[in-house]
Amino acid sequence: AAYWTKVKFPAGTTTSLTAADGLVSGSELVKLLGVPSGTDTAFIAAPFKNYRGVKLEVFRKDGHPGAVVLTGRETASVIKNGDFVEGAGLSGWEIESVNAGIFSTENGTLKITRTVPKTFMRAYQDISIDAKKQYLIRYKVKTNGAGSSLAWTYSGDSKFKWDESKSVYSSSKEREWTTMEIQLPPNFASLRICFSVDKEGATAWFRDVELIEKSADSGTLPAAAAVKTVVIPVNATARTVTFMHAVNRQIILENMDGENTMRKKFNGVIPGSYMVIYADGSKALIPLTYRVNIAAVNDPALGREMDAGLFGTLGGAVFVNLPTYTWTNPYPDKIIKSIEIMPGNTKDISLLVFGIALD
Repeated sequence: AAYWTKVKFPAGTTTSLTAADGLVSGSELVKLLGVPSGTDTAFIAAPFKNYRGVKLEVFRKDGHPGAVVLTGRETASVIKNGDFVEGAGLSGWEIESVNAGIFSTENGTLKITRTVPKTFMRAYQDISIDAKKQYLIRYKVKTNGAGSSLAWTYSGDSKFKWDESKSVYSSSKEREWTTMEIQLPPNFASLRICFSVDKEGATAWFRDVELIEKSADSGTLPAAAAVKTVVIPVNATARTVTFMHAVNRQIILENMDGENTMRKKFNGVIPGSYMVIYADGSKALIPLTYRVNIAAVNDPALGREMDAGLFGTLGGAVFVNLPTYTWTNPYPDKIIKSIEIMPGNTKDISLLVFGIALD
């Protein structure tokens, strides 16, 4: 309800942007969509308005529907929603407090203040990992007050059943930013990461949370500047920006043992992101979160920040979900110079952007 109240409907005619060369179309696009080979992708370009009244025209390549496609990087260090930036906040994290503390985001950090003593409280996230690899958790933290920051992990199986005998704890009282590491036991397929603070009145800040393969430290990886991105010129102001996007076909899991395994499978996945670059040099990050503002092309779920775009069956045989997501520009009077499309953090997930419209 808060999202629908906050996000504006178009004030008038929307303007669709055009993408540069390099779009994927034809058989390559069919494969990413996971529809039968030989499928005519013309259905993607059918004119439509979403529920908000946004009219959007899809990108085209040689007259055929196309998409900007960026595949996630295969890296040894994967940030798991570890930057608590404005707009992303606690996306991907759960809060368990029983009114024992205050959780907020502040300048790209997670801030936790304990207000009630000796009551269980934490921010936590569940992540699928590769049982054949060994990892460590690295994060930065600082504290204020008489207490200590707390971080701990549970290791589990593919159904997120935890072996609490394998819990690993870490704490810090440092007043300045300090890098901490948690060595994880091997041979587990899932992980729960927890953050908290122990004493009443104490505050801890956490940032830069990383899950790192021990065999290849993040310090040895290529510079971020080498990552492929796509920049779309805008040179206009906008109240809202609407994206028609999805990720490539995925295996859709049902709930197992009463837990939402599908959500947990993608909790540590960043499908991609958009960076809005203004003419004055300032920027605004638009993070994407699975089943919140984006989903797979074959996922029947609509997240709370998604609007139905092209949604339904193709020929009564294959399900297709190409949703739209409308972002409210916090600086509607600033000229947007361009929008940079950036890949995610998982090599098997590709971000497909079919169109962008401005209001």
